[in-house]
Amino acid sequence: MNLLRPLDYIVLTFYLLGVTAIGVWVTRGQRDAKDFLLASRSMAWLPVGISIVASFISGISYTGIPAEIANHGFGFLLYAFAYVLVIPVVLRVFLPFYAGRNITTAYEYLSGRFNLSVRRLASGMFIIWRMFWIATVIYVPCLVISVVTGMPLLPTLLTVGILTSLYTAAGGMKAVIWTDFTQFFVMFGGAVLAIGFIAAALPGGLTGIWGTAEAAGRTRMIEWSLDPIVRITVWGALAGGFFANLASFGVDQVIIQRYLTTRSLRDLRRTYLLNSAALFLVVAVLSFLGLALFAFYDRNPGLLPPSVQRDHLLPHFIAHQFPPGLAGLLVAAILAASMSSLSAGISAVTTALFNDFLPTARKSGEAGGQGLWRARGLSLAVGLAGTAFASLVGKLGTIMEIAVRLIDGFSGPLLAIFLVGIFTRRVGPTPVLIAAPVGIALTACANFFSPVSFMWYPVIGCLSTLLLTVVTHGLLERRPKEVGRVEAMQNAD
Repeated sequence: MNLLRPLDYIVLTFYLLGVTAIGVWVTRGQRDAKDFLLASRSMAWLPVGISIVASFISGISYTGIPAEIANHGFGFLLYAFAYVLVIPVVLRVFLPFYAGRNITTAYEYLSGRFNLSVRRLASGMFIIWRMFWIATVIYVPCLVISVVTGMPLLPTLLTVGILTSLYTAAGGMKAVIWTDFTQFFVMFGGAVLAIGFIAAALPGGLTGIWGTAEAAGRTRMIEWSLDPIVRITVWGALAGGFFANLASFGVDQVIIQRYLTTRSLRDLRRTYLLNSAALFLVVAVLSFLGLALFAFYDRNPGLLPPSVQRDHLLPHFIAHQFPPGLAGLLVAAILAASMSSLSAGISAVTTALFNDFLPTARKSGEAGGQGLWRARGLSLAVGLAGTAFASLVGKLGTIMEIAVRLIDGFSGPLLAIFLVGIFTRRVGPTPVLIAAPVGIALTACANFFSPVSFMWYPVIGCLSTLLLTVVTHGLLERRPKEVGRVEAMQNAD
């Protein structure tokens, strides 16, 4: 059954046309692949900072955080706010590290520090990791739209995936940043509007929402257990959130590519601080939206049929409670959150493929139109591949569990490679090439074949890779000494 009205479709149509127009408009003046991939390193700090937030808060977070808070309470906020621990590390270590290098991808650094094999291993890990993410980013909003409109899921997936792929392939990184900038205000405004609508409908307004949620235990977030099987504990959330956020803001090409479009270290620091402040604001608003949804249905239990999945609270609310026009705006907000992240992912994967795996093509065509069109074609192919994968990710748990399992869960080994590269000088490429695949395998085992909470996956991936690298390095260092000792004994005999 179609639950949107004609006015909602008009709002959605204007939104989609507007975003596409921005993506096409910024194609003007593009001359080569450098323009396409890094916006000629000429972007101001304000749009870049907002763009990072928009890409970080995808449709997964936009629908998943409110559902998580409404169903399980504030525990997940510990995972999100572990970001506070990451800020000084990023400001003091990673931002100066990237600002002083003339690179196109984060993984380009690894060629000089280790060798080409490590660079391609890390870039390949990122590409596979983010292709799963792209698929998830497409799947979640399309599921919402399918619930709200009654449209079949597959045509919805194809529409969102193909449209975003087209404008990203046309406009490149500049299109990504400016569409993200616009979409941020759509998605943030939609969340605030939903909270205001619920507050006006409930006795006591915002205070009443908090009181209802508090009485039901939804504002409680302290679980001190050391048991790694418990879904969310203080220790699991803080440790997992620290490693996941450090990976995202330290070594993830989706965000690093934004860093590389800024003009100076000063602008980069402004970008990051703006992003941090805006990120906290958005997470706080989405969390309160979760409390508002809980309070609304707690006061009106007859409006929530038992058949509604708990991940679908926000789309169900949009479909059945919002008046014409506003429902379309909220669906547009979810699309904005998703399309901004999707375009960022497509651009980052394209850059990694173009720069880390096609060096001959990059060098020969980067300076002219040939490289530009090659990058555009690759971008379109990445977007279409992600769209094809999107139908495969819906059976891995709740929205936030899918996010952590497929996105944050496999970031740990990649982070470990950079930590070894930045903070050591003696460790060579061989220990890294051995340890990283094993770290990925251990993360996958914990992810799919153990009862360990999804909070611990980033920790397992990073620490296991670091430990294996140190052990392997020690064994390789000891071996030449032992061989030399045996030879000396033989010569003495």
